[in-house]
Amino acid sequence: MSKELVKKYDNHPVLAGDYQEIVKENLGDEGLKVSDLPRIKMPSGGTTAWEVPALGEPEMKKKIKGVIIHRVTSRAFWSKGIGEAEDNLPDCMSPDGKDGAVLNEDEFDNLGGDCSTCPMNQWGSGDDGKGKACTERLNLYIVKDGFILPNIISLSPTSIKPARKYLVELVGYSRPYHTVVTEFELEKAKNDSGIEYAVAKLSYGGDLPKDTIKEIAGFRENFIKSLEEPTAEDMPADAKTR
Repeated sequence: MSKELVKKYDNHPVLAGDYQEIVKENLGDEGLKVSDLPRIKMPSGGTTAWEVPALGEPEMKKKIKGVIIHRVTSRAFWSKGIGEAEDNLPDCMSPDGKDGAVLNEDEFDNLGGDCSTCPMNQWGSGDDGKGKACTERLNLYIVKDGFILPNIISLSPTSIKPARKYLVELVGYSRPYHTVVTEFELEKAKNDSGIEYAVAKLSYGGDLPKDTIKEIAGFRENFIKSLEEPTAEDMPADAKTR
């Protein structure tokens, strides 16, 4: 691991004190919602570049660097594939990954409640008896260099295990995830059917300076408090993939 301090966050705009003022000026009393936040998208197939929001057209980037300020596990169940449902909304969803709320009560009144006991969250309930019918996502809120709004990376099921491995490594070195810069890359993988897909690779990019860690902590606390609970529209429409 590199021990070099990452100093580029010293003057990050979220620490300049004008974040809330800009939100107030642009959005009024409504404030920010989860659905407002830019999303960095994982590619389909075996492409190994992220689709990153930008002014105008999105940019494709091989590597992203940022500070993770918040992590949320969510679950969502779609009975129909992408494009088959009229609105692409899930039939059941859980913003916290623990308690499910049924949206399609006409067909699935047996779902909802404790996710750990839900039949759609059991191994073998997925297509062709593989995986789970209810898809788990790990949503990471990251602050990129020079960008005032946190971006969301919603990691697909196959990327959760390597992401967790990275977070466990940080625990071993006594580093909370919001005190370091994390680098995000993509690697090719292939399933049993020979279909290629991309898996996220997270790695340590350096420690933040101590003063910056304190300022990030303050911003992080205020940001998390201000977030509204995610709605069905916030569940990634590609959640059934990979």
